[in-house]
Amino acid sequence: MDKRSLTQLAQRFRDSEARTEILRQELAAAIRQATVDDVPQKDICEATGYTRQQVRRIVLAGDDCSPAQAEAAVAWFASLGHDVDLDAPETDAHGRRIWRCRKCGSHVSVSASGEPHSPSGEARCIHEAETAAES
Repeated sequence: MDKRSLTQLAQRFRDSEARTEILRQELAAAIRQATVDDVPQKDICEATGYTRQQVRRIVLAGDDCSPAQAEAAVAWFASLGHDVDLDAPETDAHGRRIWRCRKCGSHVSVSASGEPHSPSGEARCIHEAETAAES
């Protein structure tokens, strides 16, 4: 194996990852559409190989939050010292919008009940002092 071959293989892998992410989002959108079209959840599970819980999560993640809910979630997250931009949401693997801290990488989203949710709970940003010093 030489450097050129390794570089080509690594690039093919990165291209595959990008295609996979696009297909994951397309499949999530198709699952949500199938739900809207009243395809039984059992059939969706059989077609995709996903569990009923995975299908429920994907469908619920497609429920978009209101601008006020997004603003409240980002404000709550910022109150924990996180540096986040309301106008720069990302999309997670299930199609749900998340807002990521530019300093520590943690993120916040809006739960199905409309409340802010962060996997790190109410943890403060580990780089909070750096954010405050830049202000």
